[in-house]
Amino acid sequence: MGVSVPQAVILGQPMKRLDDTEGMTPELLKLGKDTWNFINKEMNDKRVAVVISCDLSHAHSADPTSPYPFDKDAVPFDNFVTTWAKINIDSSQVPPDSESNQALLSNGGSLVNHILSCGYTGLVLLQGILTSAAADPDQPLQFTANLMDYSWPTYFGMMVCNFTTA
Repeated sequence: MGVSVPQAVILGQPMKRLDDTEGMTPELLKLGKDTWNFINKEMNDKRVAVVISCDLSHAHSADPTSPYPFDKDAVPFDNFVTTWAKINIDSSQVPPDSESNQALLSNGGSLVNHILSCGYTGLVLLQGILTSAAADPDQPLQFTANLMDYSWPTYFGMMVCNFTTA
């Protein structure tokens, strides 16, 4: 017998993301895996959407009135994240050296502690969900990536993307 599940579950980000975002990667990937395992076991007969709301780098503006200082790595960081948002996730993207892990976790992760991204942790959690679903031994899923928009209208980068199953 399955557990009773609510209509929505809301997770917040821990405050330690402000000074150790890169160090949180292993636990965020595990949380993503655990989230997938719950969805797969307890909600496999339901439609499920995972929504991650996040800002990318907050260090784009050189305007002296900007609330955060300019950082030359803001654009490269956002480029790594938007590259990740264009990669289809399937079983080939599960290994640690895969294209999606490199773009988000290695390349983006190497810059995240100083470019002021409050949303990176949510994307790492999502990567854990996607790669766990793609590696599922019983019914591996394939996700098609769709980057719909990216911009940095003020001092922070934003993107809209989705990953849908085939």
